[in-house]
Amino acid sequence: MKVSLKAHLARYKKTITTKTLVSVFVILFLILSASALIDYFSRRRAVIENMTHFSQLLANTIQKSTANSIYIYNLMEHYIESRLISNLKLLNNLELIRNFDNEYLKRFAAETFIFHINVYNQRGEREYSSHSERQCINIEKLIEPILQGKESELTLGIQSMQNQDEKIHVIALSRIKGGAIVGSITVRKLFSIQKYIGIEKYLNSIASDSSIIYIAIQDSNSITSGTQNLDSLSRFSSDELLRDVYRDNQFHWRISKFKNIKIFEALLPLYVTNKSYGIIRIGLDYSPVQKMQRDVLQHVLIRLIVLLIISFILFSYSISIQNIQLLEKEKQKITNEVYILQHDLRQKEKMSAVGELAAGIAHEIRNPLGAISMTVQRLAREFKPIDGEAKQKRLFDIIRKEIDHISASIKNLLQFSKPAPLQMSPNRLDKIIDKIVDLYCSKATDAGITLIWLNHTEVRAIIDPVKIEECLVNILENAITATPPRGKIEIGLKTTKREIAISVKDTGSGISQENISKIYNLYFTTKSDGTGLGLAHAHQIVSEHGGKIRVDSHENQGTIFTIILPNDNAN
Repeated sequence: MKVSLKAHLARYKKTITTKTLVSVFVILFLILSASALIDYFSRRRAVIENMTHFSQLLANTIQKSTANSIYIYNLMEHYIESRLISNLKLLNNLELIRNFDNEYLKRFAAETFIFHINVYNQRGEREYSSHSERQCINIEKLIEPILQGKESELTLGIQSMQNQDEKIHVIALSRIKGGAIVGSITVRKLFSIQKYIGIEKYLNSIASDSSIIYIAIQDSNSITSGTQNLDSLSRFSSDELLRDVYRDNQFHWRISKFKNIKIFEALLPLYVTNKSYGIIRIGLDYSPVQKMQRDVLQHVLIRLIVLLIISFILFSYSISIQNIQLLEKEKQKITNEVYILQHDLRQKEKMSAVGELAAGIAHEIRNPLGAISMTVQRLAREFKPIDGEAKQKRLFDIIRKEIDHISASIKNLLQFSKPAPLQMSPNRLDKIIDKIVDLYCSKATDAGITLIWLNHTEVRAIIDPVKIEECLVNILENAITATPPRGKIEIGLKTTKREIAISVKDTGSGISQENISKIYNLYFTTKSDGTGLGLAHAHQIVSEHGGKIRVDSHENQGTIFTIILPNDNAN
């Protein structure tokens, strides 16, 4: 169970990264935003559709009610006109059996609910009047067709009175005795009838619903009918949408303001028996839409808070994972450095032991070897062969040559076991590499190898130039030996604030993985004529400088030796 849990945690650590969490957060945020927008627009559309449907039904109802009211009013108006005409005809016949006077006309007008009665002679002069102060403006001209015998009955419609603001509805009849009888009723009476049976009462009853702000019927001039709370609305001349509704004969709606309150206004043209009576304007309370908006915003905030909590948990977990990964990396780094230090320490201890052993052996061999060398010289000088002198000389030369070879090996061993102290001084590494490249350029060319020096910038370092040159020469010798014809060797030089890196890259046969750990061992070599001292000596020199050598090699793919030295010059 523990192994399984650790395996799951390890897999999660590899898969869950900050980038993944950010992607998840962005995806969740986009989904949240998209769902909120879809929710908002779907709810808003539903509320607007409900308000539109309600306002259309209401407008259609108002239109039908208005048509009925107009029809009833027209009937009432026709009835009142007919009654007025009947009373005037009765009065005309009564004049045949009795004489008129002003007092009689006044009583007759009061009994028949006529506003005023005037009797005119054939010249258009008023002879009798129920109310002397009540007379229509330009009445003489208006009744001329009757006085001239062209008409027997005239409906003069709404007219103004002399010296009064009152409006009257006037009817004129031909007088049997010649002239005309004129009677009227007040427009106020017609308006009172219209108000009693008209649309305004119905509009106010509908507007008692709290969701309805106002209802108005408006033509191009003014508001003809409306609810009680209605003071004024925009006019046709200043409102383009009103003109569009009137012109297109179609239903429209808009979001507007009425007395600084946001409303939903529906507009529908009003037609009764194919005659336009303006448009119906219905103002509905917009608070349902606003409430919906607040609800959606509240839901979005709740989702956002949940998302932020989840994101906080995920980011906390991500930071924990990153911290664990950093700690693991640091642990691995420290472990690797400890392993390297242990390896270097073991290598130094081994080299030291091997060096001390080699020094002891060298001292033991050097004295007898010197005696052998002197003996050989004496034999060659004092004992002349009877025959075969050339053969003897050749044999003595071989002995002396091998003695010299052994002496050189003993000298190298003594140098390795007891290296000379470093002679540190400021030097230009690029100049040292220039010198080595110049020395080995011809040798590399003869071997069919391209030697490339990649960096020519000035790099200063505090080093022992002689030993660093020896180190580079040993590594370059191995690279030339390992690289086949038509291969290449690249030498590079890079610096940072802390380190200086010298790289030697070849396209040779490479080093097997089993031999990489042995290349710094004394006398280890894969070359038939190698001594096994070159890389060991190079490693010793770099270690004395406080540096290290890194090797990256694969068989048949080449090798990269990188010498890393501390950048003491920068410090």
